[in-house]
Amino acid sequence: ISGSFNVYQRMTDSQWGVNNRLTVKENIQAATLAINKYFPAAVTLNNPTDPLTDAAVWSCSAGVCSLRSDNKQNGIEVLTRCGSSAVDPILKKTPFETVETMKAADNCMVCDAGQRPRVLVNFYQGGVVINTYRIPKNATTGRVSDGVVAMGLCFAAPPRTTASGQVYDQWVVTLVPMYFARPPKATDTSDDLKSILLSHRENIMIGPMEQLGTKMKVIE
Repeated sequence: ISGSFNVYQRMTDSQWGVNNRLTVKENIQAATLAINKYFPAAVTLNNPTDPLTDAAVWSCSAGVCSLRSDNKQNGIEVLTRCGSSAVDPILKKTPFETVETMKAADNCMVCDAGQRPRVLVNFYQGGVVINTYRIPKNATTGRVSDGVVAMGLCFAAPPRTTASGQVYDQWVVTLVPMYFARPPKATDTSDDLKSILLSHRENIMIGPMEQLGTKMKVIE
């Protein structure tokens, strides 16, 4: 009987993992659509200025990274913050800082131990926030093990060489959702949780409308 129960439990956990990944996709769909909608128009063809050096586009310091489509006017801001993971007993034990898909060398936001990154997509109109989409949504209450439990952000603008020199008109915004492969248990250790904490890099390639269009996306 014990053996049958173990097989059943593994099957149940596996199905939960499959369903959870689908939930993750749903969690980040709104952010992906917003980035695809607002950012291409912000990229100038043959732009000689590296957007990583432009504070009106990208800034990252003191546990906060901000990527803006038009400097908080009528577009969006993708804001990532490092916050305490002690909001939930399971998340408190989860070593988010060990996730391999988040590396400072890749211009990703990396949080310290005891923290997890969360993304807010702020929608602006006339310089005022009119709506905010949060990932993960539940910051301090509710069931926190379903769907995205943390979300990282990376930004790159690989230069390309033209006759006039290097230009920066092919941006890559990378969302890094983190989620569990099976239902986490209260008895799980940090090592247990590390072994079931998954992530992937969702790379959204952005450029001028005539160059890439608004729907080109590469998922690793």
